[in-house]
Amino acid sequence: GKLVNAIEADGEENTVIAGELLEIDVKGSKISFAREGNEDVTPIRESLTINAHTFILLDGKPAKLADLKQGSSVLLRLSDEPNAVSALKATSPEPKDEKEVSDDK
Repeated sequence: GKLVNAIEADGEENTVIAGELLEIDVKGSKISFAREGNEDVTPIRESLTINAHTFILLDGKPAKLADLKQGSSVLLRLSDEPNAVSALKATSPEPKDEKEVSDDK
């Protein structure tokens, strides 16, 4: 056979993506997120696969896909497989203050 010296892969050079978690499909092992950093009004929505090898951290602790929450900030490291994530670091969304207007009368 032939010796291959290099393999070119189409894809983005930065393999780390930041965004906001929109959907978690535990059964289908997929997540959907809105990518940060584009100036358009509509965020770029992407779906990626989470597999058994994906390392997941939630608020600095090891977690499972089912532990993730919609609205979390995520940092994703893409794997060599197409549309797959090798590592995911999530930060839980800030609790929204329901009582920003004081009820004291």
